[in-house]
Amino acid sequence: MKDGSIQQKLAQSRDAAIGEFNGPQSDWAKSYAPGKWTTRQILVHMADVELVHLWRLSRAWAEPGSPVYAFDHEGWVTALRYNERPLDVCRDMFVGIRNQIIWYVETQPESSFENTVNHSEAGTVPVTRILNYLVYHTEHHLEQVRFAREGKIWTPEVAVVKP
Repeated sequence: MKDGSIQQKLAQSRDAAIGEFNGPQSDWAKSYAPGKWTTRQILVHMADVELVHLWRLSRAWAEPGSPVYAFDHEGWVTALRYNERPLDVCRDMFVGIRNQIIWYVETQPESSFENTVNHSEAGTVPVTRILNYLVYHTEHHLEQVRFAREGKIWTPEVAVVKP
């Protein structure tokens, strides 16, 4: 993990996300497909997922083997009022948390990357998998945002970003 590759990927996807958070407000209501999340909802979701994964990483590093839980992505959209949350605050939250994660990656002992958490649905999950998932998750949703902004339909079949 100390070779810099994951830090570079985390930083690159962070920078790409900043660009989308700063995109035109006129695009916030656009969706990548009928009935799917809007650009705004996707960006807020990305910020919340950073928070969830910082907590999971913290558990893995500070309390290896700890339980962590899945969350209801759809339920959060309504209950946490994704359509009202200020995107500048969500952007700053995303960036701050991502920077904290990068700092941890750069400073944690190499052996700590083998630490795991016990996820309620995915089972035993190592730190490395969480970090790689964060990069994938960000790139995946940024692809959906770009499709929405361009007025194109996104489906898993046309996805460039694959898990």
